[in-house]
Amino acid sequence: MDVNIPATNVEQAVTFESIDFDIGSSELKPEMENNLHLIIDFLVNRPQFNCKITGHTDTTGDPAINKKLSQERAENIRNYLLSYGGLDSSRVQAVGMGSADPIVKDEYSEKDRKLNRRVEFHMYLSEKFRKKAEHGEPEEGKKDREKFEK
Repeated sequence: MDVNIPATNVEQAVTFESIDFDIGSSELKPEMENNLHLIIDFLVNRPQFNCKITGHTDTTGDPAINKKLSQERAENIRNYLLSYGGLDSSRVQAVGMGSADPIVKDEYSEKDRKLNRRVEFHMYLSEKFRKKAEHGEPEEGKKDREKFEK
């Protein structure tokens, strides 16, 4: 039996160990470039997807400063992705969460803090593509879901 499921809720979050900022810094490091180019290539080759970059910090320090720092980190990555061309700026969004969404709730060690200091890349179907999928173009949705899952 063949079942067509609309591709309206396809989303995948990705993190990379190499995308690791120095404490208190939003400066990109050379070792981040390879993985950032993987994101660029993914988005350029799959125009049906958008990306939300979400910056996070650990819980040390002032929450307002952490929020600002996480936003700067996400924006610096967004600017880097857009600087290589081929991507419309509306497809890449930057959001700073500060310490509001930790992986480790109670940080007891540097390892715990490092897990919370992260940048997530959320890949999701564009609104235009979602509408197509919702209005009866499941075959196209199926093909694009398969590409995303590879």
